[in-house]
Amino acid sequence: DSGDHLVDHLLHPLREWNIPVCDRTPHIELAPDHNPSAAAPQIIIHPGSGAPVKCWPEAQFRALADALQTRDWEVAFLCGPVEIARGLATDCAIVQPPDLPTLASLLARAKLFIGNDSGPGHIAAAVGTPTLSLFGPTDPRVWAPRNPAGQVLQAPTENIAEIFLATVVDTALQMLENGANG
Repeated sequence: DSGDHLVDHLLHPLREWNIPVCDRTPHIELAPDHNPSAAAPQIIIHPGSGAPVKCWPEAQFRALADALQTRDWEVAFLCGPVEIARGLATDCAIVQPPDLPTLASLLARAKLFIGNDSGPGHIAAAVGTPTLSLFGPTDPRVWAPRNPAGQVLQAPTENIAEIFLATVVDTALQMLENGANG
């Protein structure tokens, strides 16, 4: 209830023991054989989350993918068992990494990750991939992925569907252009 980011909350006991923490940004070191030269989609979109109320509408994600593809960006949807069971309908490629190390490696090779408030966004941030996180009912001050190259779009109310498609498209394109020039 303090409004502290989850990372700060979890690191608090270390402060009480006078154990210094130099960096409060989670980081995942990939194994040397993670195959950084293997092909990966430029943009990975994850339409899922642990709670339906935290999910931007699937139709909006499909329209986002279409808008990015018309600008010659390669887009793939990251799908786990929940998204597959729900029957995600898309013309885009679908990626289903078999385990967390493979997921982390795939995300590390992407130019941008876009998704709801969910675990894959934190993994993308921890491997250094720029993240665009969409928030509705949850507080990004507490739950957003920590990533200097990350951005958050929060609905004006708790209804995540109120985030405009045009805003997500514009933000994603700006992030991609900044990454290409940076």
